[in-house]
Amino acid sequence: MDQIKWSFSSLKQYVNCPRQYHEVKVLKRFTKAQTQATLYGSAVHKACEDYVGEGKPLDKESSRFKPVL
Repeated sequence: MDQIKWSFSSLKQYVNCPRQYHEVKVLKRFTKAQTQATLYGSAVHKACEDYVGEGKPLDKESSRFKPVL
């Protein structure tokens, strides 16, 4: 059985309002409009997460964050 992985922000959202967490994260009923900035941020976040968690190499766009990671 896979363990549930909680990010701090997801846990904070759940503690604040379990119903809202369920609607947004589990049922995925509400989505925010994607802007160029949020798409960039999501891509960089995913690349950094994969680099730290799975050892995947960073892409060119995210390589500037390597010293911090």
